[in-house]
Amino acid sequence: MRAAEYQHYLFRYERRTLTQAIVAHEALQMAGQRAAADRLALERIVGPLNLQGLYRTLLDDWLPSICESDDAQTRGAALGQTGNQYHHLGDYDTALRYLERSLTIRQEIGDKQGEGTTLNNISQIFKARGDYDTALRYLERSLTILQEIGDKQGEGTTLNNISALYHARGDYDTALRYLERSLTILQEIGDAAGLCATRFNMGHIYWQHGQQQEALNAWVAVYRLATKINLAQVLQALEGLAGSLGMADGLQGWAELSRRMAE
Repeated sequence: MRAAEYQHYLFRYERRTLTQAIVAHEALQMAGQRAAADRLALERIVGPLNLQGLYRTLLDDWLPSICESDDAQTRGAALGQTGNQYHHLGDYDTALRYLERSLTIRQEIGDKQGEGTTLNNISQIFKARGDYDTALRYLERSLTILQEIGDKQGEGTTLNNISALYHARGDYDTALRYLERSLTILQEIGDAAGLCATRFNMGHIYWQHGQQQEALNAWVAVYRLATKINLAQVLQALEGLAGSLGMADGLQGWAELSRRMAE
């Protein structure tokens, strides 16, 4: 017990790193404090591993046991995270099954923030399938809930996702208006990952409007921030974008462009 408390103390007050979070998690499990270990994993381990693109690791090593938690809120969150990992891997049917289970639990226990987040995540499954009308209905339900409870981060993400639907439909002006609303919120709260996603999408709209310099400015800003905090998903997207723009060197091309723009 004392070892678990010590390792958790180190994480909370001295070593706020992923490595220490994993050490503290193991110590809590060895001490029989499963509920605390599950909460720590969901709050401090799953997110960083997801950002590093370690989806299979999460599905194999972390999430299955948490999905069996006796605590409904913990179980609902773990089921939602499991759905997200399957989404990243392109297994939309499995992702939807987990997300629907998560949504049911969150609604049963009155977890409004979790409900809004899960509705948002479900929308992305329908978007991936090309069913934009259904996706938009889920997003509008999510936005209403998140605005009611004052969840600014969730609101910003949802506005971004609504924008993406209008973008996919070719309505670029409406898409840009939603992105601008999202950008304002995400800047206010300092959501780095959300800012990367929003500016990345704004870059695409600028490019399609023939505003190449504005697009490049947006994408270079994304590159700088994503590199600074090591956002694997964003960097992977930028590498793919480089190829479509004829930048043969991938991320190195963005690094060189960033250097030239700073001069």
